[in-house]
Amino acid sequence: MPTQEDVSNHYTHGDLAAAIRSGIESLGKAIISVTVDDLAPVDEFHIGGRQASEDFLAQLDLSRGMHVLDVGCGLGEQRALSPAGMVVG
Repeated sequence: MPTQEDVSNHYTHGDLAAAIRSGIESLGKAIISVTVDDLAPVDEFHIGGRQASEDFLAQLDLSRGMHVLDVGCGLGEQRALSPAGMVVG
């Protein structure tokens, strides 16, 4: 079982904005051309990453016209992964 220190280390990344800018530069991209996939390493800090997000959305059984408010969504990755309905974060 993870310790409190393990969890803290997992979520501690220092200056997130600087890390994002640096990562974008290392991809050779401009901020305007960045995709959700490009940002995934800095947006999906929770344990389970993107797969956990996809599994969670599948359990919601969203249908067209439904709206979901994702509080604490980070950069908004859920909105791009939602196959139906609208996820706003």
